[in-house]
Amino acid sequence: HMLRRGVEKLPPVEDMAVELSPAELEAYSRILTSDSDDSGRMKFNRLRRAVTNPALLDPEFPGSRTLQEALQKTVPAKFLAIDRILEGMEPDAKAVIFSPYLRRGVMDELQRRYAGYGALRIDGTIPYGYGNHRNQREEVRQWWLNNPTNRVLIINETAAESLSLAYYGGKTYGIILGMPTSMIEFVQFLTREVRRGNKNVVFYNLVAQYHGHPLGSVDEGLTELIRKKTAVNQTLLDGGRLTEDGRTLLSDIPHYRQRPVAARLWTPEQLE
Repeated sequence: HMLRRGVEKLPPVEDMAVELSPAELEAYSRILTSDSDDSGRMKFNRLRRAVTNPALLDPEFPGSRTLQEALQKTVPAKFLAIDRILEGMEPDAKAVIFSPYLRRGVMDELQRRYAGYGALRIDGTIPYGYGNHRNQREEVRQWWLNNPTNRVLIINETAAESLSLAYYGGKTYGIILGMPTSMIEFVQFLTREVRRGNKNVVFYNLVAQYHGHPLGSVDEGLTELIRKKTAVNQTLLDGGRLTEDGRTLLSDIPHYRQRPVAARLWTPEQLE
């Protein structure tokens, strides 16, 4: 899983701490401390939903009806953080929001929420085009690049792996709604916006905060994991040696079993 190019020129990414609402915090806490027999993967996915759009939690979520009703009415804290970034954009600036998962209920919601910015979307539902068929992804890309009223583009890994999103008409704001579980997806998203020498780009990684666990939230764990993987990969590119820890990080062990994430899926009491 080593990247042979691109990593050494990655732009800086600023972690933006996102404080969750009381309802989101309660939902997160209930999932974290639940005595259910959830696998690590299932628990990770539930906690990620809780910090992205908790209205998407499944009906079996261990919460009271009052809490569930509150979550349906709550504007996700990460959406509010995006609001603040977009409201501060310069008149000629544009934004790319990277949502590495959950098209329904996240990408759809974001496109509706930012309709006033002419929000467009590229995901697996937008045909790529082959033979004589229209390449609708390229059409959306061109609209975003060239139309002043289309200022927001929402993408997932489908677009991150294949399209150049280098915008030269002003500043680009790259917003990572949640760190992807793959280092490759992370690198691909960053390099879409900085192709061909485009340097007028700033990146924000939205990191939900949870103070009820000594190590913090799963967002913090996944950010730590991807950053460590990227650093190990850079060491190899520089001709360095692979340590045992580095070998584990770049192995096929899934993200939810890697220590930075796994240690945040269970409370100290549950691990005793």
